[in-house]
Amino acid sequence: MRFWWAALVGFGLALLLPRVAHAGPATKLVEKRLDAVFNVAAAKSSPGKRQRVRKALAALFDYDAMARAMETERWAKLSPGKRAQLRKEAREALIREHEVLVATKVKHGLQIRFVDEKQSKRGRVVIAEVAPKRRGAEDLVFVVRGTRVIDFELSGMSLQRAHRSQITRHMRRHPIDKTISKLRKNNRKPVEPMPTSSVNGFFPPKRPRKRSGMSEETFVAAVFATLTVAVIANHIISRIRPATPSVTHPLLPMGKLVPSR
Repeated sequence: MRFWWAALVGFGLALLLPRVAHAGPATKLVEKRLDAVFNVAAAKSSPGKRQRVRKALAALFDYDAMARAMETERWAKLSPGKRAQLRKEAREALIREHEVLVATKVKHGLQIRFVDEKQSKRGRVVIAEVAPKRRGAEDLVFVVRGTRVIDFELSGMSLQRAHRSQITRHMRRHPIDKTISKLRKNNRKPVEPMPTSSVNGFFPPKRPRKRSGMSEETFVAAVFATLTVAVIANHIISRIRPATPSVTHPLLPMGKLVPSR
C-alpha cells in the first residue's frame, strides 16, 4: 500500500511540474543567432538596416541548401539559365518570408521559449514555442545541420515545402517565365509585419474567444487530488477497521460464510 501511494504521489507531481527546456548545443546556437536577428530588427530605422537583418538571417539559415531542397523533377527539365533564375527567386522568397516573421515578432513583442532538442535523421531538431502558445501544437521547429538551419517549420508547416508546392503548382499551369516573373514581383514587395489575427494558430488573435470548461492543468490537478484522497482514505480505513470473523456453515463447500461488510 505504501509503495502504490508513493508512486501515485510521484506520478501526480510529475504531471503538475512545468516542462524543463533541454538546452543542447543546437538550441544555444539557434537562440544566440536568433537573438542577433531580433536585436538588429528592433533597432531604430537607419540606412542599410534591412541588409543587416538579412545578413543576420543568413548566419542562421542556410538559404542555398533550403533553395536546393525546393527543387523537384520539373526543375531538371529547365535550361541551366532558367533553373538558376528560378532558384534565385525561390531563395529570395524564403528570405522575405523570414523577414516578415521577424518584423511581426518585433512589432507585437512576442516571446519565444525553447522547450526541447532531439536528434533526427536530418539533423538536430530544436523545438520552441511562442507565448501565448496554441494548445497542443509546437509552434517553431528548427532543423540544424552543422552550424545553420536547413529547415524551419511554423505551426507544423515547413515554409520551404509550402513554397515548393506553390511553385510546382504554378509551373504546371503557366510557362516558366511567368512563374519566375510572379516570384520576382512578390519578392519586390515591401516587408511589412502581419496583423496578429492573420496567422492561424501562431499568433494570438486580437479578440480571443473565452474558453469554456476546465483547462488541462486544472483537470490533471483535480484527478490527482481525487486519487490521492481515495488512496489515503483507503489506507486509514484498513488500519482502523477490525477483521470480520468468519462463520462456519455446514452447507457451503468451503465450510465458511463471510458476512457482507
